[in-house]
Amino acid sequence: MKKNLLIFAFIFSVSSIFSKGSTSFGEDYDNDYVLVKGAVFDGEDDNLPFLSGLTITVHDIIVGKYSVTQRLYKQVMKKAGHSDVSPSYFSKKPKIKGEVSDLRPVENVSWYDAALFCDELSKMQGLECVYEFSDDGKFRRADTKKNGWRLLSDNEWEYVYRAGNNSQRDFDFDSTETAWLLEECTHQVGLKKPNELGIYDLHGNVFEWTSTISPKKILRKPEAKGTSYAFVYDPPQKYVARGGCWNSSFEREALRPSEKSNRVGFRICRNAALDTARGLDYLSELEKDVILEMNKARTNPALYAELYISPRLKKFSGYVEK
Repeated sequence: MKKNLLIFAFIFSVSSIFSKGSTSFGEDYDNDYVLVKGAVFDGEDDNLPFLSGLTITVHDIIVGKYSVTQRLYKQVMKKAGHSDVSPSYFSKKPKIKGEVSDLRPVENVSWYDAALFCDELSKMQGLECVYEFSDDGKFRRADTKKNGWRLLSDNEWEYVYRAGNNSQRDFDFDSTETAWLLEECTHQVGLKKPNELGIYDLHGNVFEWTSTISPKKILRKPEAKGTSYAFVYDPPQKYVARGGCWNSSFEREALRPSEKSNRVGFRICRNAALDTARGLDYLSELEKDVILEMNKARTNPALYAELYISPRLKKFSGYVEK
């Protein structure tokens, strides 16, 4: 009992010390995130992404609890100097009693818009940019090994949706407890029941762009050749969008990256292992003490997760032992 009290006291003291200043996801609105521990497993489904015969690898990632909101999108893109900072169709109307309009998910954004947002947020937080754009704004390539913000892959999205239980397939796709489905518009994020990881609106509010290119065809191959499937990627290139939508049900969409719709938004993540090359030299003694306590907490997974993902401790998380 005494040990538990000390743990909670430490959490409270750390939160109090670093409660002032800008939040990690914007100046006014803190888009909280969750550390999701990865896994390697065999697919067991009849459909993508966890197709039977495939070996699935999901690394540790930090995932937004919510779809990116209109408020956050506007804050980041405006600060970065972009002109179209309020693209959403449901930006002001209809008004819904008890809801904050700009905490609805941003929508009517292309895949390119979502990728650019990730880069701009990464720059503001001193992280590496995952996506590369030319000087005239054309997308070139992505490097998902970098530590900046990015879109979830199809595998990651499904794994997060199943709350890390890769064998879980018993879903109520029409549940209004977890999703906004068959509504007249989008709704404020985080008002429905989250999944077991504490992540909201995966089941329905807007579809969410992923980083995965959708195959046009899936060909079955003899298993003796080392793989069960061959994926055919014919043009035009389309990206997978996942989830449920305010005027639809749970689906798996394939959309061109230039497409925009009031049904499609996005959620962001980043790799949990950050660059530690700078070392601890520039940190204060207080900050070093915090990191030492975080490392001690690794023996308590629940406490470690809470400390590691704390937005107020974000700037220290790269120095926590893995």
